[in-house]
Amino acid sequence: SPRATVAPPPKAPDVSAWRAPAEDWCRTWLEREANAKVHVSTVRDKFAQSTTLPTEGAGPLRVAFKNSKSKPSKDFRDILKALPGAQVKDNIMIDKKNQIALLHYRLRRTPRPLDDTDEEAEAAAPAGDGGEAAAPAGDGGEAA
Repeated sequence: SPRATVAPPPKAPDVSAWRAPAEDWCRTWLEREANAKVHVSTVRDKFAQSTTLPTEGAGPLRVAFKNSKSKPSKDFRDILKALPGAQVKDNIMIDKKNQIALLHYRLRRTPRPLDDTDEEAEAAAPAGDGGEAAAPAGDGGEAA
């Protein structure tokens, strides 16, 4: 009798499918703070548990994120490295755990609304200037 073939596990979607939502999530949940630090795995786990993941491939992406050496995990780390003023460093001790950490950022307890731009920039801008420059670069996701 023919042997049943086992389908390979579904592959995690390419970063192009989730880069823009991940960048938006980072702007919403991460806050710049001079001496702050948070483990990359902590940020990645919180992102993986969010509803931001693309519905298509969310399961395989969550599985891949559990492995810090997977391609999606490395892609996520690159997104964190691209944050303004961010630094990703090895061997950072937080709560007796020595891991790769994101420096100069902390996780917020509550999400910042996406339409809320940087408070300082907003306070410095004169009122009624049209706000054309207020949109963050690359927020549309049309150009890859």
